[in-house]
Amino acid sequence: MTKRWLLVSLVLAGALAASMLSAAAKSATDPNDTAGPLDMRRVTLERGQAAGTWLFVVRTWDSWNEPAAADGFHVQLDTRSDRDVDYVLSLLYVGGDLICILGDVNSPDTLATRPATKPDAKTARCSFPKRGMRISKTVRWSVVSVSGARRDFAPDVGVVRGL
Repeated sequence: MTKRWLLVSLVLAGALAASMLSAAAKSATDPNDTAGPLDMRRVTLERGQAAGTWLFVVRTWDSWNEPAAADGFHVQLDTRSDRDVDYVLSLLYVGGDLICILGDVNSPDTLATRPATKPDAKTARCSFPKRGMRISKTVRWSVVSVSGARRDFAPDVGVVRGL
């Protein structure tokens, strides 16, 4: 009886941990549908490891580098669930450095500028503080990549709810 209880406990603990992980991160996948290197494959927004931060991760179908990402990726954040973009997080190269810039669409001021990382040829990561952001409801978000005249959207239609 003790072994059976232990097995049931382990299964339930695993299910609980999986549900907590999925509640802490939201992703959108995107088809291979746009010419150019910034065609997004998967975008993720989740709570960061440091308290009070969020982590944005983008993975593309193809490899990309500084010239291709000059216009970058832009996360549009609706923090009041009113269908209006409140903040934009831009991940792009500036002066040869891959950075993230968080801005309020209603203010010319930048809330945060942080270095980003590129762990491989198709992935970039950016941790940014949510301090200074007004968040009153479930966050709704989407991403657009810009490379010259080319645009890709993730998700293709609508928004991702939560993170």
